[in-house]
Amino acid sequence: MKCLDQEKSVSFPARKAIRGKFLRLGQRQANAISKISVAASLTLTNGRVDWAGVALGAVGPTVIRARHTEQVLIGQPLTVRTIDAAVNAVMVEARPIDDVRSTAAYRRRMCGVLLKRILTSLGS
Repeated sequence: MKCLDQEKSVSFPARKAIRGKFLRLGQRQANAISKISVAASLTLTNGRVDWAGVALGAVGPTVIRARHTEQVLIGQPLTVRTIDAAVNAVMVEARPIDDVRSTAAYRRRMCGVLLKRILTSLGS
């Protein structure tokens, strides 16, 4: 997975059995400008996360690779407790600003909401 932004990028190496998802929030479907976007990929072995990649868009000056959130996931079973810990971590790692599209507090919270949706769907 690769996300480009003016010569900046976040990339994750190709892996076997990788599961991933991208979600975004915007004013409406037709608007190309996102309020926030979250991409997450992971691999599971025996129900435990053995690799994770999490990237956040529109919540910092460039795309953010949420490395602490990834570490919270790695080695853990994809349970409600693990997902909640990852949600808390991602909200700390996001560095949103207030602007005409949204408040920083809303963007921070939505990082957690979108990540929770992604991880819940990847675990099933």
